[in-house]
Amino acid sequence: MGKWLETYCRYCGATVFFLPEWSNIPEYCQEHRQWQYKTCANPHCGGSVRFKVYWNNIPDYCDCRGWYQTRCKNNRCFQKFDIHCSWDNPPDYCPECRKWKEKRCAAPGCFGTIRYKDFWDNPPKYCSCKGWYQKDCENSHCGGKIRVNAEWSSPPKYCACKGWYSVSCANPKCHQEVSNHCEWDHPHSHCKNCNSWQEKACATTGCTEVVKYKPAWDHPPEYCEICRKLGGKNRDPWQDPRNIVEKIGPNLQGVWGQKIVAGPDLGLHRGYDPDRIREFEAEKNYRRRRDGD
Repeated sequence: MGKWLETYCRYCGATVFFLPEWSNIPEYCQEHRQWQYKTCANPHCGGSVRFKVYWNNIPDYCDCRGWYQTRCKNNRCFQKFDIHCSWDNPPDYCPECRKWKEKRCAAPGCFGTIRYKDFWDNPPKYCSCKGWYQKDCENSHCGGKIRVNAEWSSPPKYCACKGWYSVSCANPKCHQEVSNHCEWDHPHSHCKNCNSWQEKACATTGCTEVVKYKPAWDHPPEYCEICRKLGGKNRDPWQDPRNIVEKIGPNLQGVWGQKIVAGPDLGLHRGYDPDRIREFEAEKNYRRRRDGD
């Protein structure tokens, strides 16, 4: 066995003894060849780091390597994910929740796409349209469009027409326009003038009554109310209370007649009429009989 030789610890300078036949001559003293321990630099870990003081690159972390797990803050997600303690701005949400997702715009008739992340408290409902869309005016006679917003609780039903529309008067002799509203159960078919009361003379010759009618009627009456009650064109003038009937005559044969001396049928006679016979047939007492002398 050879003589002990000396060298010095490279870390602290203490004397280190060794034999020349050793294949591995120690470079550090007994104290500094021992394992050292320190707390892992990961504040979420609590483990220990084992090292030797003469190492050039002493690790800061234990087997965790600085990584730790945390739970995603998305209330709809329960996943855990890894975070490194050296990150300045560690994420609050897992990689899946941080991915962009897409959905269709909620505006009716819009086919736009909305990009959002699952952890957003209020993900947008609409794309660049902002909820605006066009719908058909509910007036079936209009054909217009209305710009409305999907957020409106009571969107308008009509465009600038306000539900109104015009049609031609159903009276072929009239060329006026008729305004109707699409919500009316019984829209007008005739204009105001054609639906207004008008008057005309009764078809009975000599009748002073007027006939009330509306031009919108398909078959307006020709006779006044009194004449219609008495039969209209089949009215019997001798039964009309407006006519004053006088008995006239008799003629030479002793026949009496009737004549309407006042009323709608003035001058109408039946039976014997001395005013219509020749004077020589009336003899000398004609005028006396007629005038009642």
